[in-house]
Amino acid sequence: LCNAKNNLSMTLVVPETADAQTDILLGAYTGISDKGCADIHFVHPLTSVRFKKGVIAGGVAITRLSITKVAYSGNIKLYPDGSLSNWTVADYDKSVSQSKESGLVAGDGSIGEPFLLIPQDLDENPVRVVLELSDGNVVTTSLKSGKWLPGTAYTYTIDYDNPD
Repeated sequence: LCNAKNNLSMTLVVPETADAQTDILLGAYTGISDKGCADIHFVHPLTSVRFKKGVIAGGVAITRLSITKVAYSGNIKLYPDGSLSNWTVADYDKSVSQSKESGLVAGDGSIGEPFLLIPQDLDENPVRVVLELSDGNVVTTSLKSGKWLPGTAYTYTIDYDNPD
């Protein structure tokens, strides 16, 4: 973080695995309230992207989940009023993943940990989801519409019909 003319600027490089990612919370002192308390406006500059297991035929386990073409590095500013600039993204050619030998699906159906990512416009920069399955198949699909916004959580459900 650095301060330039009362604006905080932060540069982030996204780690390659979900378990190495860190959530970020930024805060700006916006003055003194009517009650004499310090007002601090907090914002989450990242997007949380989670995957959940839908219908997966044939007892197949998901052993690795990767998303590619995600925003890899970028810069954002926090203004004195607590608002954020748009991210300035330097690179969209990153792959982040998570894997476990026994499969990634938790008891609640969630697949691994949420990815904490730089927000991006999926219409302009589609993201690819790659699943490696216990039956040896690799399944790829695209997330290509909408926008990931800062401070917002997105959950995608994965269905897989075993072709065998």
